[in-house]
Amino acid sequence: MDQPKTVAIDARKIVAKIEEQNLKRWWIAQAIRVDARTLRRWLSGEVKKVQQENLELLAQALGCPPDELIVRSAADVVPSNNQLNLTADLIDHEGLVYDIFAEGKWSLIENILKSIIHFSMPKIALAKLYTNLSLLSWVQYKLDESEAYAQKALEIGHKASALEIINRANVLLSLKKLFHSELEVSQNLLGVVTRKSLDSETLSLAYINLGISRWFYGAYGEAEELILTSFRFISDLKEGRTKAMLDNTAHAVLANIYFDDKRFQKSRESALTSLKLAQNSGYRRGIGLAHIRLAELKALQNKTVDAVQEYEKGMSFISPSEILLLVYESGSAIYRLHGDLDQAEKIARHALSQSQSYTGEGTFYVQLAQLEKARERHDKVKEYLAMAKRSFRKSGCLLRLESIQDN
Repeated sequence: MDQPKTVAIDARKIVAKIEEQNLKRWWIAQAIRVDARTLRRWLSGEVKKVQQENLELLAQALGCPPDELIVRSAADVVPSNNQLNLTADLIDHEGLVYDIFAEGKWSLIENILKSIIHFSMPKIALAKLYTNLSLLSWVQYKLDESEAYAQKALEIGHKASALEIINRANVLLSLKKLFHSELEVSQNLLGVVTRKSLDSETLSLAYINLGISRWFYGAYGEAEELILTSFRFISDLKEGRTKAMLDNTAHAVLANIYFDDKRFQKSRESALTSLKLAQNSGYRRGIGLAHIRLAELKALQNKTVDAVQEYEKGMSFISPSEILLLVYESGSAIYRLHGDLDQAEKIARHALSQSQSYTGEGTFYVQLAQLEKARERHDKVKEYLAMAKRSFRKSGCLLRLESIQDN
């Protein structure tokens, strides 16, 4: 007796037809006389072939020719849930995201992650992909996209009662708040994570970001303690790119905290450590930021020619998509100390146009005030300092506000 003829189906095409017509899946299952679980396996790609009779019933229910629902070439084959889950786990646990991070190939890894995402893949795997996309978007300063991906991951985490996903998503959501000067909201989110998370990588990120928030606020002692705490969790991670990049980031933030607190020798030591870690792991952005911090330290020692050269060297390691406001702040200060006031002003004004936070605006109004002081235009100094005070007051950075009250 002949076996029934089977045909390879294309799950993506079938799902698209269902969604185009807003059809209910239970209705489709009834129309083609299979149970809902079987249909779910077809749509997920777990089942690759169906009987010709079932294909014809499915095509009839969807109102299209059977040929529109079949695999025509190897390129049409849909990976199964198990394959998608395995791929997501490999990306998440093998540090592949951090490997590509180090090279600064943002669009490459972003496209890889987006190509893997499939509506029917296991929810935890899907959430992990969303958290990685959120982190990628944040590094490129695409804060709205970062927040949207983190929010999707958070929703899945709550539905699945997956604490690890919830914590990681909250860390990523805190970044948008942090860079929009919603420091209190950011700190509250991170505080919840530090009380509930047991994952060393998530805790490392949480404490680093808490340190950044206190640094933005101007509480340098508290910021230092939080970053030092992050090292405890970083040390628990296995050797590899993930650990190296988190270690580099923590030292880089520490260098910035010490610099703003005028502990310049400690800032230099942390920047040199950050540079070494970045070089060892091939992390281009880390190399660039370390050179830029060292350049500003040289400028303060009146080694302004060397400072400009080191600043430009640092900039050569940083792609346009990942330039942070810190880079502009240092650049403006270095050129001001070098005596190139026009270039310093150009950088500061460009930074103001890019700033997405009152904290950032306040910082660059202070830079402009310093430029006008060098030009001996005292009315302008007062004007920019007043703008800086308003910005710091709006962002809740009261300690930064106090630091310029008497200027």
